[in-house]
Amino acid sequence: MGCDPMKIITLLTDFGTQDGYAGTMKGVILGINPHVTIIDISHEIPKWDIKAAAFVLHSAYRYFPSGTIHVIVVDPGVGSEREILAVQTKDYLFLAPDNELLSLIFEHERDCMVYRMTHREKYLADLSQTFHGRDIFAPVAAYLSKNVPLSEIGEPYQDAVCGLIPKPKMDLNKVAGEIVYQDGFGNLISNISKYDLAESGISENAVISIKGKTIHGLRTSYSSLSAGELLALISSAGFLEIACNKCSAADILQAGAGTKVVIRTS
Repeated sequence: MGCDPMKIITLLTDFGTQDGYAGTMKGVILGINPHVTIIDISHEIPKWDIKAAAFVLHSAYRYFPSGTIHVIVVDPGVGSEREILAVQTKDYLFLAPDNELLSLIFEHERDCMVYRMTHREKYLADLSQTFHGRDIFAPVAAYLSKNVPLSEIGEPYQDAVCGLIPKPKMDLNKVAGEIVYQDGFGNLISNISKYDLAESGISENAVISIKGKTIHGLRTSYSSLSAGELLALISSAGFLEIACNKCSAADILQAGAGTKVVIRTS
């Protein structure tokens, strides 16, 4: 069985860093494949926030080398009847619970091969009901990094759950959406993409409405206004973002995931 010494496994969880959960997963992986490189995307996803995890994954996964294995454990249904999925795309492999976490992957990747985990011999022997990150995700990821085929860890699956991130409502000269993610700076990132704006004919001179506030124009940098002023721009991930120079837009607006936002021509 071959082993690629340059194989990368990423971890994206809501475990935080206070406890040893993320580190334990790394220990299991390295015990099976000591040659793998493990990279943390984040362990600070808000607890049980599947939508935030889906957005962070979508923003990050394409910037890793082809062949990377992305492991995502934001799993409020751990121990239940929910499936655990392995999804192979052209360039990447994803391991995640079947709880809509991979909705944006299914939306943007073509020709996904989807398997559900069924081969318990690839799990840890003493399987718990509350820590599948350690007992299932970590060992399965490690075996896959050693080029074990998907057919040896599961079986094809056709019923994966998707559709988590709502679509913005689009009209000519207007797009209505909502905030789907708040980052660590308090920036509010919406589900309205730059492509939605182009399709609706909205330019940088747009007017943005959120929580009773009006923001005029799309900026190109956070420093384009004075400190403390609200602004709107296209985020690095390609979505409409509400921000504030040197402070938290979320705190100023008392807004977060689910807050409605509308952008229209001026």
